[in-house]
Amino acid sequence: MYSRVYTDGACRGNPGDSAWAYVRFDSFDAFSRVTQDSGYIGVATNNEAEYWGLIHALRSLAEHDPGKDVALYSDSRVAIRQITGKSVCACRTHLRLRGLIVDLVQQIGRERVRFCHVRRTEPGVQIADRLCNRTLDRILAGT
Repeated sequence: MYSRVYTDGACRGNPGDSAWAYVRFDSFDAFSRVTQDSGYIGVATNNEAEYWGLIHALRSLAEHDPGKDVALYSDSRVAIRQITGKSVCACRTHLRLRGLIVDLVQQIGRERVRFCHVRRTEPGVQIADRLCNRTLDRILAGT
């Protein structure tokens, strides 16, 4: 069995106030949600927020379940293509964030991690998107 992790990043303005989120499932059952998390980044671009969603998901896996196979799903074609080497990563910030991801993947085991691009209509991505927006709503409302 492997984990399915859906990630997302969102920002209000680009760049603007940004958040990341992930939701993890350990089976194909829609009710098998194991964990989820989200957080505020500060001012960042949408692509940076997408990267941070992947980074936080990988950190959680490396810390709590490093021996498990994982498929990470994101609606960010840019991030997935840059991480997998299918697109050139020329932005310094993206290169730094990609480096963090490479280090985390090595900790977990390269053979255990897959990155997949999915449409934003994917239910897992929609859950992560709602988590991002709740985080932004809470921060921007000052609560």
